[in-house]
Amino acid sequence: MTASVSRGIGEGDEERVVRLSSDGLMLGLVSMMILASVGMVTIEPVFGALGADPDLLPLIAEYMYIWYPGMVFLVVPMVGNATIRATGDTKTPAMIIIGATVFNVILDPVLIFGWFGAPALGLRGAALATVIARGTTMVATVLVLYSRERLLDLRPPSIRDVWASWKTIGSVAVPATATNLFTPAASAVITRLIAGHGAAVVAAWGAGLLDQVKTARNIGYASALGWGVLAVVGLRFFGEHVAGLFSQDSEVVKEIAHYLSIVPLGYAMVGTMSVTEETLNSVGRPVLASVQTLIYSFAMATPLALAGGAWWGLTGLFLGLVVADCGGGIFGIASTAWSCRACFLDREVDSASTRMAVA
Repeated sequence: MTASVSRGIGEGDEERVVRLSSDGLMLGLVSMMILASVGMVTIEPVFGALGADPDLLPLIAEYMYIWYPGMVFLVVPMVGNATIRATGDTKTPAMIIIGATVFNVILDPVLIFGWFGAPALGLRGAALATVIARGTTMVATVLVLYSRERLLDLRPPSIRDVWASWKTIGSVAVPATATNLFTPAASAVITRLIAGHGAAVVAAWGAGLLDQVKTARNIGYASALGWGVLAVVGLRFFGEHVAGLFSQDSEVVKEIAHYLSIVPLGYAMVGTMSVTEETLNSVGRPVLASVQTLIYSFAMATPLALAGGAWWGLTGLFLGLVVADCGGGIFGIASTAWSCRACFLDREVDSASTRMAVA
C-alpha cells in the first residue's frame, strides 16, 4: 500500500492517490473478513499441527474465537497507517500505535483479572482488550485519513475504478504478501520443531530522487544494525530478568534465557532483510523481494534449524537460525544492491533517451 500510494504522491497524481487509499481499505477489509472466517473454522487443526497439547486447544479456541473477528479492526490501521506514512508523516501512525498499545496494557488487567468492578474474563479478557485497542486505532486512523489528509472518498465507486486500483495495489501487494507468508510458514515449522523439544524511499523513487533512495536505504541498514547491537547487549545482561516476566517456572525461565542468549545475535540481519524487502518493493521489484524471502525461509532458516536441531539439540536449532539470519541478510544486501543499481541505470537511460528525443 505504501509503495502504490507513495508513487502516486511522487508523481503528483492526487486523484489517483485518493482512489488508491479508499479502494485499498476496501480490499483490506474484504480480504481480512475472508481470512478471519477461514481462521475460525481451522483453529483446532492449525494449532494441533503446530504442536499444541490437546488439553490446551479449548483455551486456544477461547482466545482465537474473539481474536479472529478482531482482525477486521487490525487491517484498517495497517492499510491506513501505511497510506499516512506514504505522505511523509511517520509520526502520526507511530503515535496511534503507541497510544493503542498503552491503552491495551491498561485494559488487559482490567478485563483479565476483573479490576474496578469489571468481570474477570481470563483469556477472553486478554483477547477482548486487544480487539478494543485495535478498534481505537481503526477510529483514529480513519479520522486522520478523512478529516486531515482528505484521502478517503466515501462516495460509491464504480467497479471499473475499484478493479483498476486493486490491480495497481496487487502488482506490489501480491508478491509482498507472498513474502510475508514465507517467513511465518518457516516460523511455523521452527515452532513445531521447538515444540518437539518441549515510505521515504518510495516517494523519492516516484519523484526520481535516486540519491535519496540510496540514503534512505543506508539509514535503514544503520538502524537495523544499531537495534541489533542494542538487543544483543541488553539481553546479554538482562535476559534472565526478561524471561522471568513470562514464567515463574525455573526450567521455563532457563530455556527462555537460553533462547535470548543466542537468537538475538541475528536480529541485526533480520532487520536488514526487512529493509531490503521494503526497498525492493519500493523500486518496483516485489518479485525479487519474494524470491529473497523464499530463499531465506526455505533454503536457509528451515534446513539449518533442522540440521542444527538434529546435531546439537535446541542449542543447535537456535544457532541454525542465527546462521540463516546472517546468510539471509547478506544475500538481501547483495540482491538489493544489484537490483537498485540496475533500476538506477534504467532510470538514467530513460532520462537520457527523453532528453535526446526532446532535443
